[in-house]
Amino acid sequence: MSDLIINFSLIVIIGFLMAAAISDIRTRRISNRLNGAFAFSYIILTGAMLLLGKTTISEVGMSALWAFGVFALFLILFYVGAMGGGDVKLVGVTALWVPAGHIPQFLILIALVGGLVALITLIHSKVKKLSNPEVPYGVAIAASGLWVCGQPIIRAL
Repeated sequence: MSDLIINFSLIVIIGFLMAAAISDIRTRRISNRLNGAFAFSYIILTGAMLLLGKTTISEVGMSALWAFGVFALFLILFYVGAMGGGDVKLVGVTALWVPAGHIPQFLILIALVGGLVALITLIHSKVKKLSNPEVPYGVAIAASGLWVCGQPIIRAL
């Protein structure tokens, strides 16, 4: 049963992160409903894992603490105008799903992929002669979340 929940969790992660990335590319927006549903699914699936004894309250608490720290860090970027609100909420909820020991890797990947996305956006805006391009950081957050959360599954294959 726990394998079923773990596999379903991976499907949920992939689905929400892909939806967020696609939404950010198309509209430069990530909806509160999507972020809220992603957070709610974490609560439900983590609750199931707690009931099955596959995680502990302390592990869940540590994940929540790290996620809050990540959210607070990115909230500063929002207040200085470097990132949108949907991106900040997405990175916070994605951090819930990231194992606590992998948060540094997640943040480094966001920075690297975000830089690449920013470069591509800048080149695109120059070619299309667009002014004030908005960088879809949700793509970097989603790609980084998929990579970090998917690693245990990839290793098991």
